[in-house]
Amino acid sequence: MKRVLLFTLLSTFFLSYAAAQYPAGDDSVEFTEEEKAKANTAKDCAYMLPIEREVVYVLNLARTSPKKFAEKYIRDFKRNRYMFAERCDSLYRQLKHMEPINALLPEPELTAHAQCFAEQSGKIGAYSHSREGTTCLKRFNAECVVWGDQTAVGYVCNLLVDYGKGNEALGHRRAMLNKDNIYIGVGQGDHKDAKTKKAVVLNFWKNLRRKNNYTYMPQSLKDLASQNPNAVPLADSGKKPDATQAPKPNGAQNASNDDPEDFTEMITEEIIEETTEETTEETITEETTETTEETTEVANEK
Repeated sequence: MKRVLLFTLLSTFFLSYAAAQYPAGDDSVEFTEEEKAKANTAKDCAYMLPIEREVVYVLNLARTSPKKFAEKYIRDFKRNRYMFAERCDSLYRQLKHMEPINALLPEPELTAHAQCFAEQSGKIGAYSHSREGTTCLKRFNAECVVWGDQTAVGYVCNLLVDYGKGNEALGHRRAMLNKDNIYIGVGQGDHKDAKTKKAVVLNFWKNLRRKNNYTYMPQSLKDLASQNPNAVPLADSGKKPDATQAPKPNGAQNASNDDPEDFTEMITEEIIEETTEETTEETITEETTETTEETTEVANEK
């Protein structure tokens, strides 16, 4: 009897925690098939993991159907975190007054950069934007890095709320809802810290100036390819990513988020390009938020 009671209490606690961390969504609010199709720009991207495609899809729903997204996922989203209620309310109001903007387009090379950093930084247990200890390059206009094991809806909604100390500028939200951003790359990799579990990277481009035919094949996709030889990702097919694979709209730059009480941390780095073609200098601003108590202890031990 005691075991049953203990199991029930633990199950209730876990479900309550999960419900708070991940917006359940209002079932009475539904996106039309046309709205879903417009947001699902990564559906045929074999070079992306399912979770990576889902992140693109959910973020695009917020961009292309902001009012409906606010009602479905943000209106009743609650967490006991620093400035969460205030910023969630401001996000809700912003989305309700926001006009639809362009859906982000998945870009193979940008995705390869995100996948490289997610996999290699996770292997060495890193918690920063630094490429030290990896072979990855910094070729993005903006980068968001998230540590923790969440759903695509959880990743996107928590980033958009942008709660936590040091995030007064709402950098994540500005980057994710910036109509000047055109291209996106998403990567997920296993993290060395068992508590953290996952590292997720979102990279943005506003144009293709940084493109240089870089390719990368993460182990997770190699495993999928070995299980299904008919679905070989682009990066392992011998083909080079081509700018013609993604449409070129007439127009994509910019990100910060902490979670001091659970082990999801979000930080962003923004690279602002100089206006002249000849200038190669970049201005880099990096904002690192506080980690959870568990994550901080692990990092300090190292």
